[in-house]
Amino acid sequence: MQPTRTDASAAKMIEATLIREEGAILGGDALRRALGYRSLDALRKAIRRGTIPVTVFPLQGRRGRFALARDVAVWLATVGCDQSPPTPTRRPA
Repeated sequence: MQPTRTDASAAKMIEATLIREEGAILGGDALRRALGYRSLDALRKAIRRGTIPVTVFPLQGRRGRFALARDVAVWLATVGCDQSPPTPTRRPA
């Protein structure tokens, strides 16, 4: 999925933050946190089922699956774009 023009700047900002904090390749707990899975087991199940929202790949000599920070950033920048904004609710006085 390609980001729209407005999402591109958000994706770049998110990517810069991910790279600064975690590196260009995310795996394990960093990937779990970035994608919002509650546990590593939930992430593993999503990978096994093919329902993970980004491309994951193995690295030679390393255990587990990994994803590029760029792919995660693009997904994060576009994840809420298809949803309408929440309807404001009034609090009782």
